[in-house]
Amino acid sequence: GYSAIAAGLAGTAWCHAVLGASWRLGVRDQDRRVLVTPGPYRRMRHPIYFFQAVILAGVCFLYPSWLSLGTIILHQLLVRIKTRDEERHLEALHGPIYKEYKARTGALWPKV
Repeated sequence: GYSAIAAGLAGTAWCHAVLGASWRLGVRDQDRRVLVTPGPYRRMRHPIYFFQAVILAGVCFLYPSWLSLGTIILHQLLVRIKTRDEERHLEALHGPIYKEYKARTGALWPKV
């Protein structure tokens, strides 16, 4: 459990470092950023959400309960709603470049 939490936190920090100035809390139409595709974004479009799930899985291993399991399920539902919004925004912003990126990457799980 502790290893999963540590890996999830390290992965999240990696994502933030790769995003740099492109990191945002939410979608804003006035943001005109480059499409970030290196590092963890090379194989999946939403690696921060992936690493959050890894952290939650670690917590679930350490504190197995219906509450921790419910938290993982709720997180996945909310993330799916959020990614739809983000994907629409990125498709409108980057057009065919994003569609090609979307075709070669996984959303919440690495595509190999």
